[in-house]
Amino acid sequence: MQHRRTGEGATCGGSILTTRSETDRKRTLLCGLNQFFVEGGMTLADPSLVLPLFVRALGGSTALAGLVSSLRFFGWMLPQFVAARPVERRSRLLPLIAGLEAVRGGAYLLIAFGVVLLGARHPTGALVLFFLLFVLSRLAAGASGLARTELIARIIPDAQRSSMVSLRRLLGGVAGFLAGIAVQQVLERYGGTLISYAWLIGVSGISLGLAMILLGGVQEPGVKVAQPQGSLWQAVVQGRGILRGDSRYRLYLLVRAAGTGMTLAGPFYIVYATEVLGLPPSVAGLYIGIRTASRVLSNLYWGRQGRRRGSAWLMVMGSLMAWAAPTWLLLTSALGANLLSQSVAFRGMVLAGVFVAEGLSVSASGVGRILYLYDLAPADRRPTYFGLANTLLGPLYFLPAIGGGLVDQIGYMALFAAASGMLLVSTLLAVRLLRLGPPESEPTASGA
Repeated sequence: MQHRRTGEGATCGGSILTTRSETDRKRTLLCGLNQFFVEGGMTLADPSLVLPLFVRALGGSTALAGLVSSLRFFGWMLPQFVAARPVERRSRLLPLIAGLEAVRGGAYLLIAFGVVLLGARHPTGALVLFFLLFVLSRLAAGASGLARTELIARIIPDAQRSSMVSLRRLLGGVAGFLAGIAVQQVLERYGGTLISYAWLIGVSGISLGLAMILLGGVQEPGVKVAQPQGSLWQAVVQGRGILRGDSRYRLYLLVRAAGTGMTLAGPFYIVYATEVLGLPPSVAGLYIGIRTASRVLSNLYWGRQGRRRGSAWLMVMGSLMAWAAPTWLLLTSALGANLLSQSVAFRGMVLAGVFVAEGLSVSASGVGRILYLYDLAPADRRPTYFGLANTLLGPLYFLPAIGGGLVDQIGYMALFAAASGMLLVSTLLAVRLLRLGPPESEPTASGA
């Protein structure tokens, strides 16, 4: 059934249409600012760059440092199918989101306090505390993320969703860029000591709290929703029915599954640059800036193209750009000694192309995948569609750990070749999805 909005009133001296237009603009702005502080907070304690260094500073092994990135995605995706039913049955989502975000931000603050109190004297205890609270924060973030996705679908009109998603990613990218500068400054000032990580993680928690305050200013309309009935097992059966009955949804999942080839190779581009091409470690900061700039500057373009060409086209381009990154390294590796004989600056420019492609891919895929599911999922089953997809794909985000094993056994080029092959398959599947035409809800089997 379709959601029916209630509680929309008119203000004095204005029509209902004007009121709705002004309300929609305010909602768009607040949702965009919410993403600014969420992205800024997450970058300050980036699970791929900052937290692994923090784990190492506490005496954790390289394996534990690598585990942080996997837990980031797996912990976020794992609870979403279970959370789908509570989200579907709620007429108002902000109270649920507020509670989950309080857990998320509070966990980061507790980690920061734990570092100050335990870090130097009991590093093992601080490490255990960190992983327990980090997993808790990721589970809360996953359930909250599903609810926030549904909230945006309810409060932003269909015609504005492409612009909304693009704006959120644009502001999030700007925040990430600024937070990256802050990370560099803090680590330089405090010399990478434990107190520097305590500052970053603590401010991250505060930023997440500010994000929730901004989102709380959104005027959430009441909606009448169907009340899902039955147990979790029945929800699993219904999920199986969706997989059996919706062929586009199955193809969408396959596109995303093959697209995790980007995750397989991603953590090792910098390692390849420093250990094989001989670039200095400081080049990592430059590449982070290049990737962020590529993502931010392309966001508005992808948003416009999403309105013109559709979300499936964005998924094609996102997969194609992701495929270009490892493929570019494979092609340049054919130069072998010729490349190594070039200057460090030249080698750095060659590698820069990888991060430009990554930024373009993250931007296009991020907008396209969300918009496609918005259009494909029935309104009263949206949380189930999003939650089921993320829960099924979650285990694939342990690929960085597998990638580390592959590097040790067969080298970087074999790893990049495997990633390139996966991403080529993702691109071809996305082209097939595009040829099916605009996404629309399909009748699904009940699974009963």
